[in-house]
Amino acid sequence: MLGQARFKLIETGNRNRLIHTPRGGKRSRALSIAGNISDQVFADLVREDKRLSFLATQEVADIQREAARLKAPRLVTPKTCYRTGLQTSLSPGLLHKRLHAIHRDAKTAEEERGINILYLALGFLRWYEDDRSDVPREAPLILLPVSLVRDAKRSAFDVKLREDDIATNQALQERLRGDFGIALPNIPETDDWLPSDYFDATITAVAANRRWSIDVNAIELGFYSFSKLLMVRDLEPSNWPDNILTSHPLLRGLLCEGFAAEPPLLPETAKLDDILAPIDLVHVVDADSSQTRVIETVRAGRNLVVQGPPGTGKSQTITIIIAAAVHDGHSVLFVAEKMAALNVVHERLRAAGLDDMCLELHSQSVGKRLVAERLDRTLQGAACFVQMDDTAMQQAAVRDRLNVVAKRCTFPSTILA
Repeated sequence: MLGQARFKLIETGNRNRLIHTPRGGKRSRALSIAGNISDQVFADLVREDKRLSFLATQEVADIQREAARLKAPRLVTPKTCYRTGLQTSLSPGLLHKRLHAIHRDAKTAEEERGINILYLALGFLRWYEDDRSDVPREAPLILLPVSLVRDAKRSAFDVKLREDDIATNQALQERLRGDFGIALPNIPETDDWLPSDYFDATITAVAANRRWSIDVNAIELGFYSFSKLLMVRDLEPSNWPDNILTSHPLLRGLLCEGFAAEPPLLPETAKLDDILAPIDLVHVVDADSSQTRVIETVRAGRNLVVQGPPGTGKSQTITIIIAAAVHDGHSVLFVAEKMAALNVVHERLRAAGLDDMCLELHSQSVGKRLVAERLDRTLQGAACFVQMDDTAMQQAAVRDRLNVVAKRCTFPSTILA
């Protein structure tokens, strides 16, 4: 069952842009770079941490004319133009429009999903699905995580490297391993490697397929996502020591055995005030009886699913569950498909004064350095213990008085009518 679940996550079909990228099209979500050298682009973005601008066709032509005027034709090379920027085949107006669209889509993806999917792809493998196929497929080989930043002086966009890891095309690796038995190389662990070193190793790996080739200086700015493939590798049982993954009771319950029926910890008819004392509750935000049942069921170690339309208090419930779990000495990993859900819960915890116990792992403003700083601040911060006994006793007394009043009150039907 685990193998079937993992297989469903693998996206190695031709619709995946990591498997086939239709280059040179007019799509607004990609920008082809032509005339630059992959090694030099890599060196400036990665080694020198430079910001690179983009050149429209008119600007490239101006550079070439200037070189010709200086009677230095040897300067008219891809490297010459590159020193000024990344070359494109678009006019200034279309280039600005394309970059603006990419910048907007990248920002939207980060706000909604909390991940960066904008990459500068270096080098493309041209391959065929079988010996009879006449349709070439093109797939990127090296992916540099980048972002577009505005240059206020030029009213334009520059590209810069992000703090995320440089990646190889893992989806392509899975596809070629499964269909052809080809093992593409991984990125060397040394710091002095260049894309050309990786391309040479890739050429060796695919040498048996004579029609296949690599365009080492093909570069494209676009959106690539392989988060599900990373999940596939995380769910590989051999990556977990002592068979701990497949033997985990929660995973076995989800995929194999199911869960045994259990009576509810707090039935709907139970009077919570007779069972739960205020001093035992960890409510950092308000919660009603239905939310309290969920919270205390989770604290008791039960498994459950909570459903409800927007506005029914799910984020409040999650906020209290997280605070209560930390109070009980647990660590919590809170994940959500949409970034907005994470932000709502984090804001509630921050408003309750619990920001130091939160560590943002996915955010448009969080990088490796900031994660390390926040982790250090949390670990170095002194634990704060608040004496709540007196407050809890006062709450219990007020609650009991209100319950007595509620029991005594009767409302004639004539009044209700």
